[in-house]
Amino acid sequence: GYEIGNSGLLNSQKMLNHPVFVKTQKWLNKHGMKALLFGRIIPVMQYNIVSMTSGVTKLDRKNYLIINFITAIPYAFLFAFLGSNGIEYASEFIS
Repeated sequence: GYEIGNSGLLNSQKMLNHPVFVKTQKWLNKHGMKALLFGRIIPVMQYNIVSMTSGVTKLDRKNYLIINFITAIPYAFLFAFLGSNGIEYASEFIS
């Protein structure tokens, strides 16, 4: 998503003027990397929209990659835990 936004391939005016996209872009412009960190840790908006607007707003690629890598770690552990124990916990709630 970042590369699409950064490369200019996202030229669709319909997409660029969409209210969600505009609001996300303003939010990222105002708060920068803090907004990206918040958007990744607490999934308040769609992942791809944050990625594309990060590219359009020209956030630093190196910091973008570092934040995405760091914030992916908790999700990896969560999904691994749910994959290995999720059925047991789900069956406790169902029965």
